Amino acid sequence: MSILTITKQEFLKKIKSFLWRTGMMVLSAAVLYLIENLGDFNLPQWIVVPLGLILGEISKQINDNLKTIKGLAGQAKLNGLINK
Repeated sequence: MSILTITKQEFLKKIKSFLWRTGMMVLSAAVLYLIENLGDFNLPQWIVVPLGLILGEISKQINDNLKTIKGLAGQAKLNGLINK
């Protein structure tokens, strides 16, 4: 897939993924800031990058699981298993 042939839906999906992961990087920086200011843990500042990547993967799994649950609930609703 070329970047010139990307659909609007694919582009929005990539933007959402980028923003989600950026949010996890910001969260990891905030956690490091709190740790540095709350005690003498003396963690190196470079730990922010791996921590952000780890939190990004965790959030991706959470997001994927939520999509799966929503998809299963929607399918059950279509099959008449859920009344709402």
